[in-house]
Amino acid sequence: GWVPEAYGRAPSAVASVVAPIGTKAAAYVVARLLLNVLPSTGAMSAALIAAGSLGVLVGAVQAARQTHPSKLLAFSGISQIGYIAIGLGLGGPAGLLAAYLLITADACAKAGLFLLLAEGEGRPGSGPPALVSDRSRAAFTAAALLVASVAGIPPTIGFFAKWHLLVAAWSAGHAWLIVIVIAGSLMALVYSYRFASALWVSTAADTAW
Repeated sequence: GWVPEAYGRAPSAVASVVAPIGTKAAAYVVARLLLNVLPSTGAMSAALIAAGSLGVLVGAVQAARQTHPSKLLAFSGISQIGYIAIGLGLGGPAGLLAAYLLITADACAKAGLFLLLAEGEGRPGSGPPALVSDRSRAAFTAAALLVASVAGIPPTIGFFAKWHLLVAAWSAGHAWLIVIVIAGSLMALVYSYRFASALWVSTAADTAW
């Protein structure tokens, strides 16, 4: 898709604006249209849930396979959009709350993580841009908290968003969606660990990822 390629080629400072505003603003507009303009139908809900489930898994698998940090975050964003679509498809207080929390959580996380990447761009060396420009423990701590939210680790906002998503899925009788959400979250742990550990190595050794 165009998102990974665009994020991979764009400067991280630009991606830090495009990622939270572009994709998440679009998700919010879609949410408002579904709630206030378009009639809610079973077919539309089913389509959102099916597309969201596919996005969650494909995005997470592709993110875990990436060796370029910007593309990793891009595929992670696709997976998070999948969660949002599931929440909108499920509807109800829990589903909608989960969707809005996910929009907020991922917008903040992606903006912060791309800014950390931007901090290290342009440093001498080959391969992808370095994750940060110095050995700041504060940078690593910030990145750890942000990727924890992406992975849904408590007590971050990402955890509460996915918790409400699980509640909505259970209330709607879609137990299989619980498996999808948990599987996507486990894969998110994998690529979040890779991102955070690479950041730690980069800050400690002053090398690129």
